[in-house]
Amino acid sequence: MGGVGRRVAQLAEAFGMPVSYCSRTAKDTPNWAFVSDLETLAAQVDVLVLTVPGGPETHHAVNEAV
Repeated sequence: MGGVGRRVAQLAEAFGMPVSYCSRTAKDTPNWAFVSDLETLAAQVDVLVLTVPGGPETHHAVNEAV
């Protein structure tokens, strides 16, 4: 939940969308729900937006399970 992720979440919230997020650690975001893993998050939401840096750590983050 970096700067870009926070901005996307703020915009989604402005449209009345509930916001949940997945991150290495929970952030101080009282209105947004922290979910510990991407697969669980994907199962709970209608819209999934990823704002992640490119590279080996995030390559194929969205796989068949997600």
